[in-house]
Amino acid sequence: MMKTLLLMRHAKSSWDDLTLADRERPLADRGRKDAAVIAKELVKRKLTPDLVLHSDAVRAAETYAAMRETLPSDLPARPMRSLYPGSPSRIAAVLNRLGDDIGTVLVISHSPGLATLARRLAAEGKKKERKRLTEKFPTAAVAVLTFDGWPDFDKETGSLELFFRPKDVA
Repeated sequence: MMKTLLLMRHAKSSWDDLTLADRERPLADRGRKDAAVIAKELVKRKLTPDLVLHSDAVRAAETYAAMRETLPSDLPARPMRSLYPGSPSRIAAVLNRLGDDIGTVLVISHSPGLATLARRLAAEGKKKERKRLTEKFPTAAVAVLTFDGWPDFDKETGSLELFFRPKDVA
């Protein structure tokens, strides 16, 4: 059964208060707008997740909060300490626990780990999308990867179907 993984970098954060710890930085106004744009695009493309897993950092939680208005109200979401700061191995460990009942999962985490994992998992797929993914994984960008069933995310790869940023769809 085809499975879809949506890897999203948190939206643009604010640097207004330099006394805040990294985990505590909130979204900037642009970040809230970008997150809403991405949520609309996911719905438009019929990529609504069955589950959302997000870092417990404020900017990741606020990214999901800005998307909730557009996504289904009953969508289960879990803040996860293990998704901050977003090392590829820790994200993979979380994904390796997905149940087969989940068809599409959205993971909101941090770079460079999220970008590293996305590049590693995107062994196949659209060449143009893969090239864009390797160049830069900006805030609020989403990599859409498909798999024939949930793989072992530490070893196996999938196909990159899409890679888009807010400015691509706004």
